[in-house]
Amino acid sequence: MDRLTRLSNGEQVVDTLDDLGWPADGEDLAEGTVETLLKSMKPALAKRDVRLRVKTIDSPHRTGSPGYAIEVNGEIIDLYRLNPSEPSLPLSEDPWLDCTMLPLRRVNELLAEVGSGDRVVIFEPGGNDGFAILATPAVLESLLAAPTPTERPVMP
Repeated sequence: MDRLTRLSNGEQVVDTLDDLGWPADGEDLAEGTVETLLKSMKPALAKRDVRLRVKTIDSPHRTGSPGYAIEVNGEIIDLYRLNPSEPSLPLSEDPWLDCTMLPLRRVNELLAEVGSGDRVVIFEPGGNDGFAILATPAVLESLLAAPTPTERPVMP
C-alpha cells in the first residue's frame, strides 16, 4: 500500500517514515532503551554502509550496577553513573538529554567515517516527545534553517 493511501486510512505520519525516523523519548532512553533505539536504526544505517554493533555494558536495572553505559562499534559511551548512596538516582545533571544525544552523536560519527553526508537530527532532545530523523544534506539544510529555534532540530 502506498504512503498516501496509508495516510488517508488514518495511519500516523511516524509510521510512514520507514527507516528514516524513530521516537527518542528521553525518559525511556534513560531508563535503559538506548540499545533498542540504536538496533532499530540498523537497517537504515546499513543502507549507508554503517554496520552498527551495539550492546549494553552497564544497565541501570542490574542490582549493583554503577550506572548506564553502552558500547557502539567498539567505543564505550558512559551515559551516566548512579549515586552510590541512592542507587536509583543518576549523578548526571540531565540523564534524559545525555541518553539521547551521546549515542546519536556516535551514530553521526559513524556516518561521517563512511563518507555519508546524512546525519541524525533530533527534535525535542531529552524530552518525552523526542524524535530522531536520518536526513540527507538537503533536508538538514532546510530543517536547520527553520525560522524559529523551537522548530529546529538539534544535531548531536
